[in-house]
Amino acid sequence: QNINASNMWGIALMECNKQEEAIQKFSYTLSFSKNDYKALYYSAVCCLQLEKYTQGVEFAQKALLVCPKSLDSHLLLAELYMNLGNRKKCFQVLDDANKLGINVPSLKIVEGNAYKFFKQFDKAKEKYKATLVFLPNDERVLFNYAVCELMLGNQDEAYEIFMKIISKNPKHVQSLYNIGLYCFKKLRTDEALEYFNKVLEIAPNTIPVIYSEIASCYARKRELDKAVKFYNKSLEYVPDLIDAYVKLTSVYLEMQDYQNARRIARLAYKKNCEDIFINYLYAVSHYNDGLYRDAIEKFEYILSKQNDYLEAFWGYIDCLIELNKPKEALKHLVNKDMQDSRKKSDFYTKALTKLACIEPSYYNINKARECIMLYKEKYPENNEEKNAELEMLSGLNKETGE
Repeated sequence: QNINASNMWGIALMECNKQEEAIQKFSYTLSFSKNDYKALYYSAVCCLQLEKYTQGVEFAQKALLVCPKSLDSHLLLAELYMNLGNRKKCFQVLDDANKLGINVPSLKIVEGNAYKFFKQFDKAKEKYKATLVFLPNDERVLFNYAVCELMLGNQDEAYEIFMKIISKNPKHVQSLYNIGLYCFKKLRTDEALEYFNKVLEIAPNTIPVIYSEIASCYARKRELDKAVKFYNKSLEYVPDLIDAYVKLTSVYLEMQDYQNARRIARLAYKKNCEDIFINYLYAVSHYNDGLYRDAIEKFEYILSKQNDYLEAFWGYIDCLIELNKPKEALKHLVNKDMQDSRKKSDFYTKALTKLACIEPSYYNINKARECIMLYKEKYPENNEEKNAELEMLSGLNKETGE
């Protein structure tokens, strides 16, 4: 009687989310009867819920020794191994479970979860699909099936499943969120905002990154003040969300608020000083605020890591020009080893034009003219605007009397 009472008390505590106290009750049972199946099994369940997977494995293994044909214990042990990342043992236990010959949906669900966990989404999808024959409206199975479709690149199929889920349960937060992401990718920005806002109404703190998604919607709609507000809010909830720092910096640059752009870029840089794009934004924020020496340092770093980063190269050239180093800038521009991708860039013409306009009588401007004429011959497909710039530069001698 004491054992039964202790087990019942433990199960009641589990239902109240008091797993630690429940384990104590089951341990009391096991102190009298070390092979009590219920106490072993439910202790393992508590460990799974508390993320104490190694301890849970010990309880589940003992439960299987007591009752080797228990499907529930097989599935529980498989889940514990899965969360420990032990793929081999997880699927070994699932193979043993299949040998029991008990064909029930719960087995397919755990198999699907295991394949999904180990990123075998095609196989996970098959298991969930087989389960839906028996449980066509099961939210968990439908959602996991949709996630597999997403990971396999089948966005439209996933969208239809998420829509099916919210048709049955309009407050299914994860489905609403994923529908919002789908709408955003399809450029249906207002719809995306509508779904994201529904998530905030139902469970405002469930998906912290949603504030960044809302900010991106406002940025696309050119409502930049709102975008700034929501990017800042997202960083309150997720201080390490690098993507939000990057996008907020871009918004400040677009607003020509270079001081704040530099401030946010610095924070992103502190989080990840080796990221190429963060370094680029940091450099641009310095450049636009007239801090050319700081900017050129970042551009040089980027080019040392990724020599074909066009925007960084032209930022570097622009900094040299602004720092009144035309010789050095021109040396890079007329370099015979310059990559074709750089020569084909619009920045190429603009940089040479800028050099000539700064100092038309500069002694080696003839080299620039020569380079431009060669460029014009090599790339005759240039548009009228670009050719006009070339003509202007190559004809400067008429204006200056050279």
